[in-house]
Parts: sequence; C-alpha cells; structure tokens
Amino acid sequence: MVFGFIWGILFGWIMDLWVISGGFGSLGMLSFFQTFAASFLFDLVHAISNVVFIWWMYKPMEKILLRFQVKYGLLK
Repeated sequence: MVFGFIWGILFGWIMDLWVISGGFGSLGMLSFFQTFAASFLFDLVHAISNVVFIWWMYKPMEKILLRFQVKYGLLK
C-alpha cells in the first residue's frame, strides 16, 4: 500500500513535468510551483485511491496469482 501511495504521487509529478516541458507552460520556477500546486489535490486523491484499491483487491488478486504461480511453476 505504501508503494501504491508513493507511485500515485510520483506519477502525478512525472505528468506535471511533462505538462511543463511539453510546451503548455513556460520553463521557470514559478511555472513549476504553479503546476505542482494546481495538481496537488488530484495527485493526493490518486495516491489515496491506489491505497484503497490495493487494500480492497488484495485478497482476490492474491488467490488468483497464487493459483497462477502453482499452475505454471513460477518462482521455484
């Protein structure tokens, strides 16, 4: 869940850098700050939703992946 939260935030930052460098803004410290500030709540919601979905889907996915591991003899 920690991994999902961190990558939810990092994905937002990567997309913010793409927006700035993609020609949608000027390259300056102010544009960096404004872009990161504008997307902060969205990035936070994205990270929290990652945690919720990982928590919610952990047991069903674990069952499927363990069955897949046994069926195909993976990680032995």
